[in-house]
Amino acid sequence: MEESHLIELMNEACLKNDIKELNSLLQISPHLISQTNSKLGWSALYQTVICGHLEATKLLLQYKAEPNAMDSNNRTVLHHAIDSGQYNLVKLLLLNKADPNIMPKGTESESCLHIACSRKDDKIVKLLLEYKADPNIINSNTRKTPLHYAVEASNKKLVKILLDYNANPYYKDFSEKSPLDYANDEIRNQIAGNIRSKNEETEKSTKNSPLLFPLSDTVEDIPSIPLDSFYTSPVSAKSSKPFDTFENPSFVVTTPLEPDAENPQLERASKAFSFGGNGAMLMTWLESVKLEFLYDLLMMSGYDDIEQNIAQMMSSMPITEDMLEDIGIDKPGYRKRLLAALDEDARPLKYSRRRHRHHQSTPIGCCTIQGPSNYGMIAAPDLKHWLGSLNMQAYYDNFEKAGYEDLEHLLALMNSKWPITENELIYDIGVVKQGHRFKILAALRSDSSLFVSFKKSLAWKKDDVFLDRTTKTQACGSCSLM
Repeated sequence: MEESHLIELMNEACLKNDIKELNSLLQISPHLISQTNSKLGWSALYQTVICGHLEATKLLLQYKAEPNAMDSNNRTVLHHAIDSGQYNLVKLLLLNKADPNIMPKGTESESCLHIACSRKDDKIVKLLLEYKADPNIINSNTRKTPLHYAVEASNKKLVKILLDYNANPYYKDFSEKSPLDYANDEIRNQIAGNIRSKNEETEKSTKNSPLLFPLSDTVEDIPSIPLDSFYTSPVSAKSSKPFDTFENPSFVVTTPLEPDAENPQLERASKAFSFGGNGAMLMTWLESVKLEFLYDLLMMSGYDDIEQNIAQMMSSMPITEDMLEDIGIDKPGYRKRLLAALDEDARPLKYSRRRHRHHQSTPIGCCTIQGPSNYGMIAAPDLKHWLGSLNMQAYYDNFEKAGYEDLEHLLALMNSKWPITENELIYDIGVVKQGHRFKILAALRSDSSLFVSFKKSLAWKKDDVFLDRTTKTQACGSCSLM
């Protein structure tokens, strides 16, 4: 078959989103991936992106299509995907190493971030910044930054996103005007507040700097303090209350006391109580599901009463992923984890939880041979080791970026209304290769049976679990220390 005819068939398959034909042609002639339309000069990837064909684009990227190739106007396919507001295509291209900082030459010298800001597309703006788009990139024709665009549009949401990623409000364009010069009073106050907040953070970080300490000759001698005073007494089963409930001796702890170790916890507690009782309860609940970093967003958005949040999950208008995304919870993993935890607390479990679903060693942990000292113990590895057991460790950063960094919660999600599916693996995490997706999904489904509860990922009460360091501990020959 002639080369020109193959290219023509390739172009037609791209325009029609004909996955089967595309796959067949590329298997016969892999070099077609880099061929261009003789009339328009469009590559295969360019054609699928222009037409908004997600599946065809995904297939071409699997065949190593170049995501940073430029068209006759020096624009990449990423520029076109942003210009047409194709969020999923934009994310797919970024996951496949599309460069968001390529600047077209000539009259259309707008970066990806400039285009997204001109379209007032805050979701794509945030996505680009997450993938290292330069918030201070300059339009070579006007010298305007993306922040200029956001301010001129009086878009507070865009302004906040850009400032959060360190956009500079003092950069001047060819008219010698900065974003502040274009801002209305409301936007100007917003920028001033952001600058003030950053200055306060800088002061806090530098107040204990050694450069600010007095000279040594002005400092009086400080009496030495015995090291013994910084250590706690051993804790054992014979200790008085509250430890006298243990029936068997457990382990002795002798740990250096670090006064600063509790500061973050005390700071969070102080912060929570400053909002009143509801804030304290919300913080406690979020910490129990390892999502305490969502506290500020939930409080500021009116989701400050955890009991009402849980009750709302059973109402005719439950909290949804879209609602959480609207208030700024951008990572899909965090949204799903929060919803699954709320849903779990909103309904009584239909079945009593069984302590042991398997009696064999798995990549998740011990076979839990029943003994007087280790009954009910499960040791789970972290996500990186779990992916490594599947030879999929290259995807760890993708999982973490999407908010799925906690393996136990990831597995527990598989038993919720928000399981990980092939779509999540493709669009949230960026697992483009089908074989890799199926391998990860199979392992998730298999291993998730060990985790039927989201909040603690354990099938028993907290008081029932303790780690025994005595000689009675038992384990099978296949177990490994996590």
